[in-house]
Amino acid sequence: MAKKLKANRFGKYVSKKGNLTFKYIVSGEESQLDEYKEAQGLNFREYLNEEDEKDPLNGMPIYFTTRALPKEIELEITTNGNVIVYESDDDAASKVLEEEQLIMQELAKLKAGERFNRNKVSK
Repeated sequence: MAKKLKANRFGKYVSKKGNLTFKYIVSGEESQLDEYKEAQGLNFREYLNEEDEKDPLNGMPIYFTTRALPKEIELEITTNGNVIVYESDDDAASKVLEEEQLIMQELAKLKAGERFNRNKVSK
């Protein structure tokens, strides 16, 4: 799939398992939406407003996630047929760098603590 599917958050709920779950309305070209439906398989759901059958969102595909994401996201379908949130290479690299920096800080704290404890004199 060349173009990404667009998804806009339209609500949230707490699942039966107690997880906060965010709902997104998915939009794209008809061929993309067909591919999305196939990729979601048994997990595919469509929006249905039972109180307003003329709601323009009725019949639109829904994407669910427990991840806290921006209001507007892009989805892509992997070559394995999985639906994932699109993340640019720069964003992914930035996250890895941030995690590495946090790990280095924690290691430095541990080493400093070791040195401090080694220099203590026990009686």
